[in-house]
Amino acid sequence: MERILLIGEEPRLLSRRAEILAKTHACVTCCDINQWSSLLWNGSFELVILCHTLLISGVRRSCLIADIYRRWPEASVLQVVRGHGKQAAATGLDTSLLSGDPSELVQATVKLLGKPPQEEWLSIFEGSPTEDAA
Repeated sequence: MERILLIGEEPRLLSRRAEILAKTHACVTCCDINQWSSLLWNGSFELVILCHTLLISGVRRSCLIADIYRRWPEASVLQVVRGHGKQAAATGLDTSLLSGDPSELVQATVKLLGKPPQEEWLSIFEGSPTEDAA
């Protein structure tokens, strides 16, 4: 089973995203930036998702991404940003950028994990609240 690490600062949003991503049959762990270092050496993740609520500067974000790749060289890093603005351009190390739309999040996750698309994942979102409602 693939393991996903979600890093952000809004527990309710992370919980909702974890719930959605768990439907892809991945094991999802959530943490904030202060909890991140304890997970660095206590597990292995195939995908690390940086939430737009992760409020760290471009330099600290680049250092975080570099640490992720050093610890898990095979991992993919997916950064969720709003508006694809300066926050995304500052890092230069992101594997993917997208909006917070749940269907786009699952599609990008499935692609980065190398899973074949399945109709059940696309139907997850019928009646699901959007990111703003989460």
